[in-house]
Amino acid sequence: PTSSASTNSNSLQMSTTQLVSAVKKSVVLVETYDLKSVDPSAEGSGIISSSDGYIITNAHVVSGGQKFEIILDDGSSGSAGKSYDATLVGSDTRTDIAVLKINATGLAAATFGNSGQLQVGESVLAIGNPGGTEFSGTVTSGIISALNRQISANGYTQSCLQTDAPINPGNSGGALVNMYGQVIGITSSKFAEEDYEGMGFAIPINDAKPVVDSIIQNGYVTGRVKLGISVSAFTSYNAKLYNLPTGLIVASIDSASDAARQGMKEDDIITKINNVTIASGDSSTWYDNFYKEESKYKAGDAVTLTVVRYQNGSAQTLTLKVKLEEDKGDTSTSSSTSSSSSSNSEGGNGNGSQKNNDGSSGDNENGYSFFSGK
Repeated sequence: PTSSASTNSNSLQMSTTQLVSAVKKSVVLVETYDLKSVDPSAEGSGIISSSDGYIITNAHVVSGGQKFEIILDDGSSGSAGKSYDATLVGSDTRTDIAVLKINATGLAAATFGNSGQLQVGESVLAIGNPGGTEFSGTVTSGIISALNRQISANGYTQSCLQTDAPINPGNSGGALVNMYGQVIGITSSKFAEEDYEGMGFAIPINDAKPVVDSIIQNGYVTGRVKLGISVSAFTSYNAKLYNLPTGLIVASIDSASDAARQGMKEDDIITKINNVTIASGDSSTWYDNFYKEESKYKAGDAVTLTVVRYQNGSAQTLTLKVKLEEDKGDTSTSSSTSSSSSSNSEGGNGNGSQKNNDGSSGDNENGYSFFSGK
């Protein structure tokens, strides 16, 4: 089954109370457990994509989880309904989209609209669970403040809808709804601007749906490639300290990858891909610069990497030609747990940023193993 979309061309605008009545049962509470505690390690929101139990949420809500529970909205104000154990179908960190599946039928599936038809100033509601169970089923209102905002998180840049409807931790994976009762965005607190009030962001449903459909059909997002390495930004702080260039420093290498066969080593600094400079702009976008060039190619194609290696007290510049392989993302239907392989450690992309425990990009401003002996 795949999620379905409709436009507002043949729909009538609803009052706020009508809209809440129509949509609220399609938004669920997602609880993630790491099995280290009886309490959930994370709580968020999800959207019922199909009546037979497919649930859309954010990838960061389920990250690191070993067990998942879905709690339905029973239709009462602030009340939780029936709960179900859930299976992780697939998760894609690059788009912050994940899909869960529960064994249920007759669920209140959401209606999906066309985010391409949105206009700035259009009224919207955000429905989710800020604070998890404590404030489950919360509805907030606002407008579309801007379209196509380029937001960077974890080394990726994504086009988002901006809204002034409050979006707080726990809202992640919830619904941004137009006044026709259609989900037009998936809210994500991961893209929140903490320095400003009244700035929330949502993933446009037109961008999310192809990802959701591919995960449901294949367990991962098809058509992507990877090198089989994990990297993080080697920033200007470290570059100046050690008289080396900025770029992406290799944290780990999949031993089965062509990168390993071609002689790439941990702590190599990648400065260019196909003669395109990686360290252009803010360091939070460097991996995105790398991936944009890499993604022009398909599995089996080779890319040329310019690499600086610190060896025997001096820096050497090397050129490596490395073949790309298919990237099957964080998880697939063939495995019930998240991949721990270094080739997929970045999540949704086998080359991506080496993550700290909080999911942020690991810039490691205090130095690297080959300098400090850590």
